[in-house]
Amino acid sequence: MFVRKNLDNNIKTGRITCFFKNNKDRVLHRLPHISLEWLLKFAPLNFNISFDGVERSYIFKFWFIWVFYLSFENIFKYYPKECVNSGYLNSATRNIGINQYDFYIKIYFWHDGECDDYDKNTRPKFFKDKKIFYKRVDLNLKDKIIGPYCYHTIEEDDFVHSLQLPEHKYKVKVHYRYWHLKYKRFPFLNRKGKSIMFKSKIKISENCKLGPFWVTLKDNQDITIAYNNYLKQILKHRMPNWIPLKYKKEYYRKLKLERILSDK
Repeated sequence: MFVRKNLDNNIKTGRITCFFKNNKDRVLHRLPHISLEWLLKFAPLNFNISFDGVERSYIFKFWFIWVFYLSFENIFKYYPKECVNSGYLNSATRNIGINQYDFYIKIYFWHDGECDDYDKNTRPKFFKDKKIFYKRVDLNLKDKIIGPYCYHTIEEDDFVHSLQLPEHKYKVKVHYRYWHLKYKRFPFLNRKGKSIMFKSKIKISENCKLGPFWVTLKDNQDITIAYNNYLKQILKHRMPNWIPLKYKKEYYRKLKLERILSDK
């Protein structure tokens, strides 16, 4: 038996894994092991048990301020099976537990995640097998407690903005919306904000363009923040030091000229 720790473990995040030696398999991740992972994150109503036939693991996920993942992999012999026309395969995942995200609570009873796309009446016959039965309950606390709400558009506009990148100045289509969120039950929660969507032909690689990008701002924030966020998003997804072939010659000529002028 031997223990492995991440070198950058700290109170906010980390992982410790205990491996058990097995002469039959020398590949590290296939060895029987128990792993504990933690992450600082406030979400108090969460507890899950996940049985994964693909990874051959039992995972216990629970948190209050810290998220803890306690997993047992390649230790147990029995895992949930997925029903496939002619038989069963050890490749299914089952969940039991409760999840809380923002104002939503989801309760899972032997939930496999594959039945969400099917209505109870239109679900294929093999989904009705007891081995993959599930029940999911969604409780939207925001709707129940805070009550109904709606967005009102105060101002909306479409225009073109010039965005300067290292190699070229591009035309970017901008959809701007200034909105007012109103609650019927609690008016003091009402607020205003801005939503900005960017669309352009800017490339992040030779064969790939960045899709539409949304930025949401507070009422008192300037729209230039959205432009800066969009620029950061493009540079973040680009390959390091990558320049479109169309502008590469012009860009390097510009850099050379700048170096010459700086030497003088």
